[in-house]
Amino acid sequence: MRNQKGLAPARNAVDATLMSAELMQALRPHMAKVHWAKIVGPQVASVTQVEAVRAGSVLVVRVKNSVWANELTLLKDDIIKRLNQKLGGKVITDLHFKASGLARTKTKLEPVMAKAPGPGEIERLDVSVATRAKIAAAVQKIENDALRQQVERTLLKFAQANEWKKDQGWLPCASCDALTEFHGQEIVLCPACALSRRNRDVQTIQGRPTGQP
Repeated sequence: MRNQKGLAPARNAVDATLMSAELMQALRPHMAKVHWAKIVGPQVASVTQVEAVRAGSVLVVRVKNSVWANELTLLKDDIIKRLNQKLGGKVITDLHFKASGLARTKTKLEPVMAKAPGPGEIERLDVSVATRAKIAAAVQKIENDALRQQVERTLLKFAQANEWKKDQGWLPCASCDALTEFHGQEIVLCPACALSRRNRDVQTIQGRPTGQP
């Protein structure tokens, strides 16, 4: 029993290493999208969009029209060869060109440059009458006068800080509605929700059998 307990950490390390290797193997075909534009060049990249990976190794690509789809079909073997050279092995086995036109891409929002408020800048900001009414309603049941005033001041400062953020171009997170300064992605997410989404994506990938798209 003592020997088995001693082997447990090593066994756990091996399991973690194998899981990491399987995850990386499953992600390799999806890296083709990252390298696509560099592999095919700007002209082809402008009329194509990598849509998905099917059956673990088949790259599905949307094409602007049937003329381009036919042209790229003739170049398929060469493109697959160059993709696999970049991906480090026989990762992509086939390319499927769909002459379905390009999907509309959402306009990406630019990240807001971080800026710290000046001395007293937040305290000078006014808040709406409705916000002040909400603060008053939130603290009205606090019987202790000193505590009620302290909580009211804290909530007012929080509301003023939100007004300052709005003035600086911060946007509400699509998940929790908290204002966030960085929105360089298509969906505006605060750092906490973005991290949570990334963790869910990784767990989803880990839960798939190896080779499943």
